[in-house]
This record gives sequence, C-alpha cells and structure tokens, in this order.
Amino acid sequence: MKPIDRENEIRFLFEEKRERRTEIVAYLQAQQNAVLAFIVFFGTLAGLYANPAILGKELLRTTVMFIGTQIIYYLSIYIFSQMSLTGAQGGYVAAIEQRINELAGRNLALWENVGSMQYAWRGPMIVAFIIMACLMMAAWIFCIFLIFTTMPTTILITVISVETILLVALAYYGARENPRVAKAMRKEFCVEQTKETSQPEVIKDP
Repeated sequence: MKPIDRENEIRFLFEEKRERRTEIVAYLQAQQNAVLAFIVFFGTLAGLYANPAILGKELLRTTVMFIGTQIIYYLSIYIFSQMSLTGAQGGYVAAIEQRINELAGRNLALWENVGSMQYAWRGPMIVAFIIMACLMMAAWIFCIFLIFTTMPTTILITVISVETILLVALAYYGARENPRVAKAMRKEFCVEQTKETSQPEVIKDP
C-alpha cells in the first residue's frame, strides 16, 4: 500500500481539524442554550415561589422548589458533560496541530496549543465562566436552603449530598479531559510515525 506523502497528510489533517472544530462549536452552542434555559427556568421558579397567590400551600411551594433544584442540577450536569466532551475534542485538535507543525517543519496552526492557553483561558472567557458557574451554584444552594427551612429530612440531605459529590467529581474529571486526550493522541501520532520510519526498505531486483 502506497504511503501518503507529507503534503497530502498535512492537507488531510487540516481538514480533520476543521471538522473537529465544527463539532466543538456545536457543543458550545448547546452549552449556551442550556445556560439560557437555566436562566429562564430559574426566573420562572423564583417568581412562582415568591408569589403566595399562585402557590399558597407551603408544602406545594416546597415540592415545586425541590423539583426545580433537580432540573437545575440536570442542566448543570448537562453543561459539565458537554464541557468535558468539548475538552476532549480540543485535546485531539491540539494533537493534530502539533502533528501538522511537525510535518511542515514550521508553525502553521497554533490556536489550541498556544492561543487558547495563553489568551482564551487567561482572559475574559474564563472569568465569565467562573462567574456563571458561581451564579448557578448560588441559585441551587439558595433553593436547597429554602427547602431545608421547611422540610429538613434525612432522605433530602442524602440526595443533596450525593448530587453535590457527583457534580464536583464531574467538574474535576471534566477539567482533565483536554490535557489527557491531547497527551494520548500525541502518543498515538508518535506510534504511527515510528511505524512509518521502521518499515524495511524494499530493494528491487536489478
């Protein structure tokens, strides 16, 4: 089987990079939609709870609030899972960029390895994300506090504790996806490169 030449390999990797970036943008849009859904839902929930004329009974208000916390929790899980998937995709794109630069002998693509690390994750974007995460967490904690004031049961405490542990674990492991996948993909590229260079040269008969 004839090996692919360097120029075509660079062209293919650029096309692969473009496809993966398109997927990342789609995931980011899904995250933004989930955040907007959270804002709309929490505003509606707060309005219902603050108006006794709509929900007069305390038990009904507490029940609605608990259901609201679970929906907020689901949206948070969804956002973190999408972020984890985006991080994995970004790690793969970073490995592709490095491979392109190695093949070209110069830096042709730098965003995932240099640009996003030095600018995107150290600028307003990361600050905005931290603020958004803190606001969502504050809204969830506030809802839980209101529930505990009227329904402090052992089962409820257990549910909230388990949900908190799972959310923290997901956030922690999700933050590790980008460097983990990038390292693994770079290793695979090195393996393929080693295979190519280690193939014995075929000597044709004169």
